[in-house]
Amino acid sequence: VKCDSPGTPPYVVVVTQKAIDEAGVRNIEFRVDKRDAKKVLMTSHQKYLMIFDRRKARRFIEQVRGGKRLIGRSRPINGKRIEFRIPIDGFDDVEHHLYRYCARP
Repeated sequence: VKCDSPGTPPYVVVVTQKAIDEAGVRNIEFRVDKRDAKKVLMTSHQKYLMIFDRRKARRFIEQVRGGKRLIGRSRPINGKRIEFRIPIDGFDDVEHHLYRYCARP
């Protein structure tokens, strides 16, 4: 979760281990720990999946609060699957530091 200049709303960036074949928009299914799976459209480019829309970023941030692991996947048209598992334990402890610089989503 980041922003590019003071007072701007944050956006979400997920860095994948493998390069994503084509740039565009991906439907990503994700869940936090054992919670129900959700879907979100993310912009993809090289090794990055991103959420720039302020409302979608806010919703995503709300959904990861209190979690220990973010798990996601996507199957693009060409059949190559994207998967990620990211430890997010401790996000709640540092989130307030983000809003010293960024606007609240």
